[in-house]
Amino acid sequence: LSFDEFSSEFLEAVVETGYDNKIICHYINMSQVGERKEGSSSVMIRTLRAVIAKAKEQGSTLSCFDILKSLELVILPTTLPDVDDVENLLNDINDIATSREEFRLINKIQKKIFQN
Repeated sequence: LSFDEFSSEFLEAVVETGYDNKIICHYINMSQVGERKEGSSSVMIRTLRAVIAKAKEQGSTLSCFDILKSLELVILPTTLPDVDDVENLLNDINDIATSREEFRLINKIQKKIFQN
C-alpha cells in the first residue's frame, strides 16, 4: 500500500467515523514510521486539509487541537514540510478553530515556521 493509497483510505475512514481524533492521530503517527518517502509530509498535509474541508462541507465539528499538537511536536521537527503547505493547513484550521488553545497553537506554529 503506497502512502497515497493509505492516505485515500484514511480520508474515507475518517469521514465515515465522524472525524474521530484517534483515527486522525493514528494516521499522523503511521505516516511517521517506516521509510518516509520524499514528499510524504506534503501528501499528509494535503490529506489533513481534505479532512478539514470535508468536515466544513458537512457542517461537522472537528477538534483541531490534536492535529496542531502533532504538527508542532511531530510533523515539523521530523519531516520538515514545505512552509507553504503548513501555512495553508494552518489557514484551514484557523477557519474552523473554536478554542483559545487552538488559536494559541496556530500562532505558536506560525512563529516557529517563520523563524526557520
